[in-house]
Amino acid sequence: MSLEYVNYLGNQVGTERAQSAPRRKLPKSETFHKGWRVVGLPPGSLEDAQKKHANKQARSKAAEKQPFDVSAWLCSAQKKSVRAKPYEIRESADVCASLAEKAGWAGVQVREIKQE
Repeated sequence: MSLEYVNYLGNQVGTERAQSAPRRKLPKSETFHKGWRVVGLPPGSLEDAQKKHANKQARSKAAEKQPFDVSAWLCSAQKKSVRAKPYEIRESADVCASLAEKAGWAGVQVREIKQE
């Protein structure tokens, strides 16, 4: 006894999977351009980092207190995205970067997003 199924049109439908052609996988060497992302340090993040450093130094029992190094912090700080969605065109990302710098963002960069 075998079960037979019909679709909503009344046509008989089999239970075996359709034998379709396998999907073509792209070679690893091909890359895809996925847009441009504007990243930087938001306004006020430098002051927050200085306050955290001062609090840490106040709690520290060490005799040598280290001064806050702004250039080292700028190199190591994690940059945040200015906009959640990446831009499709480089020129629009450049405009966003210039507006972000005028708004007080520090270390603004335009990064290309690729899928490799």
